[in-house]
Amino acid sequence: MGVCFWKARGGCPRSRCRTWVRRLLLCLLVAGALFAILMLGWIYWPMDLRPYRERAWSGRMLARDGEILFASVNLEEQWSIPVELAEINPWLVKATIAVEDHRFRRHHGVDPIAVLRAAGQNFWRGRIYSGASTITMQLVRLVHPRPRSYVWKLLQAVEAVRVERNLSKDEILALYLNIAPYGMNLQGCEAASLRYWGKPTRELTLAEAALLAGLPKSPSRLMPLKHPEKALARRKMVLRRMQEEGVISKALYASTVDRPVTVAWHDFPRHAEHAAAGRLVALRAGAVVETTLDSKIQRGLERVILGVRPELDPRGLNCAVLVCEPATGAVLGWIGSKGFFDPTVDGQVDCTRALRSPGSTLKPFAYALALQRNVLYASEGLRDDPLDYGLYRPQNMDGGYRGIVTATAALQQSLNIPAMTVLERLGVTRFCDHLRGLGISSLFRPDPEYGIGLILGNCEVSLWELSGAYCTLAAGGGRRTLHWTPRLSAEVAGKTRDVFTRGTRLAMYRMMEQPLPGQLELPGKAKVTNPLRACWKTGTSTNHRDAWAMVFNNAVVVGVWVGRNDGVGVPNLSGYSDALPVAARILRDVLPAEYWQWPEFEGAWKTVEMCSITGLPAAESCPSVYNEQIPVEQHVQRRCDVHYFRPSASGEQVQIRWPGSTQGWDLANIPVSANALAGEEGGVAATQRVVRGLEIVAPAKESVFLLAGDERGNRVRLRTSLDAVEDLFWYLNDRYLGLSRPEEPLLMTLEEGKHKLVCMRESGEWVQVRFSVRRP
Repeated sequence: MGVCFWKARGGCPRSRCRTWVRRLLLCLLVAGALFAILMLGWIYWPMDLRPYRERAWSGRMLARDGEILFASVNLEEQWSIPVELAEINPWLVKATIAVEDHRFRRHHGVDPIAVLRAAGQNFWRGRIYSGASTITMQLVRLVHPRPRSYVWKLLQAVEAVRVERNLSKDEILALYLNIAPYGMNLQGCEAASLRYWGKPTRELTLAEAALLAGLPKSPSRLMPLKHPEKALARRKMVLRRMQEEGVISKALYASTVDRPVTVAWHDFPRHAEHAAAGRLVALRAGAVVETTLDSKIQRGLERVILGVRPELDPRGLNCAVLVCEPATGAVLGWIGSKGFFDPTVDGQVDCTRALRSPGSTLKPFAYALALQRNVLYASEGLRDDPLDYGLYRPQNMDGGYRGIVTATAALQQSLNIPAMTVLERLGVTRFCDHLRGLGISSLFRPDPEYGIGLILGNCEVSLWELSGAYCTLAAGGGRRTLHWTPRLSAEVAGKTRDVFTRGTRLAMYRMMEQPLPGQLELPGKAKVTNPLRACWKTGTSTNHRDAWAMVFNNAVVVGVWVGRNDGVGVPNLSGYSDALPVAARILRDVLPAEYWQWPEFEGAWKTVEMCSITGLPAAESCPSVYNEQIPVEQHVQRRCDVHYFRPSASGEQVQIRWPGSTQGWDLANIPVSANALAGEEGGVAATQRVVRGLEIVAPAKESVFLLAGDERGNRVRLRTSLDAVEDLFWYLNDRYLGLSRPEEPLLMTLEEGKHKLVCMRESGEWVQVRFSVRRP
């Protein structure tokens, strides 16, 4: 019996083949199961989302409302500005979904229908003709860039499913729109929108959004600045897909499709450059710097400086501005120089921090301290006449003298001799301590070295610290330290005791309130509309090196410095003619009405009888008195010492005596040796020799009139201290009322309501009173 040939050799070939097939299928099945388990494990394994959320963003400096003031490229030299999905124009979101992944809201990272479609098209054409990448898969590719391959495509799909498990659809869409490429070095739709249209994505139109949505497919080939025709063709395709998906109507498509491409090169925001310069390293690293700056105010300041440059440039002048909020010390606007990249003025030097001579801008603080210490009354008569300190003979800027003027007039006219009188009463050391308490930290020398000239600015301060001191004066309370990054106002105001009482602060408002340049003009000249109430003080340093203007009300402080960086004097440079017009323009044209606030005066005053001659609280011997309001906190300790009783044969008679010298002038404390009596020839005290400033006598301050029954009874004569010597111009409620002459007085017809009456001399000196008219 023979043996089978195949058995002798190990079995039938068919049987062996089936065995190997079964083994191969089993191996493939096991491998597939292992791969599936591996993929499922990968999908469900905890995911590190940091690569998606922690990106190399561009650094941004933000205004208080969140608007970008300054942006910087990131460390990769890319512009990449993140934005929340809610801040992206809905047209851009809809256009992106329509053209990139119209089933985005329905799949889980991979679109099976798109995969089958792409596979069929690629097989039919024998090459890669279309892809099946979803928005999620594109996000994965952008976060984890790899060379294209089928293996990486598979891993990309799995990673997309993982992303869908860990992030919401809105989060995925926001990430994609924030890091997708839009041409050049632009990453993200916000950076692209700012570059191409100069506005954020929330302001894009449908045509602009459709163009932007089409760029990520081929950013270089479709870049609209270089290839507008290709960008236009791509935009048409995007709009067609939006119509096919029912996102827009046929009518809207027809009205949009042929619109021209409106793109241009726009610079990224570069506002408040001196503020950004101090944070540039952090900005390059992607930091977000929040500030107290107001975007509208900051842009408005830059427009104002640009407008005044034609006046500054020919004289080689520079300009710095600060706008501050007195209640908190927050900086709202910041201009360090007239041009950050202007080499003629070393534009990158921040002049708000530079130490310069302040001129007369320190005078209000001396007057305020004197009021608070009860050594001065706002109505008190001070003497403006030559003063001799031996080698030092101070004089006014115009070289003239006004005789006896009230403290209010002396401050408003910035007279130097009365200011020195005030400082003499305070003492230099006390005033230095007061300035340091206000935040002026640059008084390095021993106090005696400053001497009496301190009141005229023989020291150095910065616009930054001076503005902080004026914030304290404007708002009251504790010292204000200026800051431009967010900080609780309580931390700022609560560190020191109150510097000024409410009464002192409000008294300074009355003393310093003046119309801004242009609000009052002589008849026949143009008058500025939109008058507003403000206090201001100007300053001009020696040899016309620095010009200052400090303007404030209850809600804002505006500080302006004009001068040369090298400290060289400029002929005719002055705070009134060069710095104040800039500050006035800022207050009128830049600051919204919410910053035109005036403090409440109710309950701050008490009425005191004042001597009509000296402006001091009246003594029993004063023959003529009037009522004046002073702060309730101010004590009546100093009274008129000019009038006194002198025994005579017919009884006591009122006599008058005046100090014999301007130095040490104090009408409440006249030395007994003063022998210049009323009517004596040659004495400075002779009443007919006393030169008084302009004052409104009638109507009196805060007076109340009752309307009479007939028209003639409702007319009052306007009276001043200078009626007998010169012509005067009158304004009622900022409208020209008429002209009074020595031989022709002016009558005013009363009307019901509250009124402001202003009287102006031809020299420009003016005073004002407020009164009211009621019905009986």
